[in-house]
Amino acid sequence: MNIIKEKGTGGNIKKWYQFRVRNRAIDILVLIILGIFGYRGWFRPGILDIGDLLAYPREQLVHFFSFPYIWNSTVAIPGLGTSDTLLLHRYPLFWLYGLISRLGFDFSVSERIVYFFPYLFLSLLSMYYFTYVLFKKRLICFFASMFYVFNTFVLSLVAGGILSIAMAYALAPLVLAFFIKGLKENRLRNGLLAGMFLTLSICYEPRISYLTIGAISLFFVNALIEETKLHNFKPTKKIVEVIGYLMLVSVVPVVLHFYWILPSLLVQMPELPTGYDSEGWVRTLSYAKLSHNAAFYSISWPLGSPSFPVVPLQYFAIPLIVLIGVLSCLKDKNVRLLAIIALMSVFFGKGSNKPFGEVYIWFFKYFPGGKMFREPGKFLCLVALAYAPLLGVGIDFLSNGLRRVKFKKLKISLESQGLRVVFLAFIFFFLIYLIFPAMVGKVGGTFDANQVPREYEILEEFIKSQPLHFRTFWRPIKG
Repeated sequence: MNIIKEKGTGGNIKKWYQFRVRNRAIDILVLIILGIFGYRGWFRPGILDIGDLLAYPREQLVHFFSFPYIWNSTVAIPGLGTSDTLLLHRYPLFWLYGLISRLGFDFSVSERIVYFFPYLFLSLLSMYYFTYVLFKKRLICFFASMFYVFNTFVLSLVAGGILSIAMAYALAPLVLAFFIKGLKENRLRNGLLAGMFLTLSICYEPRISYLTIGAISLFFVNALIEETKLHNFKPTKKIVEVIGYLMLVSVVPVVLHFYWILPSLLVQMPELPTGYDSEGWVRTLSYAKLSHNAAFYSISWPLGSPSFPVVPLQYFAIPLIVLIGVLSCLKDKNVRLLAIIALMSVFFGKGSNKPFGEVYIWFFKYFPGGKMFREPGKFLCLVALAYAPLLGVGIDFLSNGLRRVKFKKLKISLESQGLRVVFLAFIFFFLIYLIFPAMVGKVGGTFDANQVPREYEILEEFIKSQPLHFRTFWRPIKG
């Protein structure tokens, strides 16, 4: 159906706008249905715990509903516990855990509210919105959003229970979208929203937020250079507004996280665990090679453990389409900036592996904040952030080329949407094929809900029924 907008007819403009909104709603609905089907294991009853995602009994969760405190007495800490400011940034999440538990729900409900469902729906909507802010085209938005949620990296990530990184991954497009939109429109609302989503991202995972800030900085520097060139490198009101806008986005998370920043500065600075800053960890944890990152193929797909596989040939179609998207729209500044992010993150994501592995070692040892990234795979979050829109651009370019196909030798000219529809359907099912184990429920991990054994429940009921306190004597393991 084609909508023709006639000049001077407000009614037709209104119909065109309603048509566009309705079509975007259909896109989002299809993506949500696809997301629910692909992640259907999360909608089954049971606890989704594995790896870093530990299950807590409700009796422990209710104590999280309190003011923030720095005492850490988890099972991983020897003795009575220790003071620890490293995880204070997560206090709002623990507080939410406590609130949900006090309302009568157990861990299986609270973990879905805090992590699983927000990740799924936010990642679908955030990438769609981010791509729309950049390119304003439905087709690009749809395939970008689909790829962002259905790729081997993020599926392996969430299957392994690393939901804190996954949540920051889901929030990153929203932070960038509102930041870029604010640079264009210079509205206070956009800056506040970008800052608030960045604040939430820091609650979940400061390291991915740090990478998101790096992407923000690139767009900021580009905007600053454009403005200075436009005004012959003379200071203007617009340049001051751009700098002020960055300061606004930066101040919001500082203010909202001040509850732990101030005591960290005055009492105890957060410290990395012993040995965390060792160069040896980087070399040990540099699993992926350049080919894995370029093809955006997870080394732990689909079994959930590093196996150093050779990248299957079909996955190289992804960087090929991305490259087509870049070359077809090099004049677009957003495409150029995304290409820079993609190249840098593909390179840094391989860590100390060849080629030029010592560059990452230098980054880890000397770059501010570099010691947070002993595991280089976190840079793949930026690869996805750049690849997804560029993949959509490439698909859009190829599909537009099929609107009119000419075979000169046969003197045949085709002017039909049919060929284009067939191509788009092929791309859709090809992307599904690349993550087929997820679609048939064979990924494992958090996609398979666990039921608490009845024996554990009996023991819990017995302990809770005892009228006396259970006192435990702890002794130091070292003198």
